[in-house]
Amino acid sequence: MAKFKHYDYNQMSMVVINYLEQIQPGTFEFALHYLISEKLDLSAFHQPYKNDAEGRPAYDPAILLKIILFAYSKGITSSREIQWCCETNIIFKALSCDTVTYFTTIAHFVSSRAQAIESLFEQVLLISDQQGLWGMHSLPSMAVIHVLTHQRSGLAPIKSWSISARSLSV
Repeated sequence: MAKFKHYDYNQMSMVVINYLEQIQPGTFEFALHYLISEKLDLSAFHQPYKNDAEGRPAYDPAILLKIILFAYSKGITSSREIQWCCETNIIFKALSCDTVTYFTTIAHFVSSRAQAIESLFEQVLLISDQQGLWGMHSLPSMAVIHVLTHQRSGLAPIKSWSISARSLSV
C-alpha cells in the first residue's frame, strides 16, 4: 500500500506577510499604490474630517481610494464584495494594510466624494503629461487606462471633465 505524508486541515499556522512586498512593480496595484501614496494631492479628501480633537480615528482616504479603485478596475462594484475582498484577498490586504473597512463606510465614501474622485483622474493625466509618461505601459497611464476602461460602474462622471489629453500635449 502506498504511503503519503501526513496532513491535517485542522491545524493552526502563523504566516508572516510583508504587505509592501505583495505589491509588485510593473503591476496595476503597484501603479495605483505609487500614484496615491506619492503623486496625487488628496487634500480634498481630508477636508470633511473634523475629528482632530475628539471622535474616533477615521479610515485614511488613501487606503479607501486604493481598495475602491483597485476593486473597480477588477469589475467589483459592490461595497459588500469589496469588504469581503479586503478580508480574503492578499492584494486587497496589501493595499489596505490589512484594514477591513465596513461596507457602509465604503459606499458612503464613494457616494459622497464623487467630485473629488473625478479630480484624481485629472491629476493622473497631468502627472503623466508632465513626466512624459504617455506611453501605453507607463505606470500612470496604466492606472488611467485600467480605471477609465472600467468606468461603467459610475465611480466618477467623466463626461464633465474640463481637461482632455489633447489639451495637455505640449
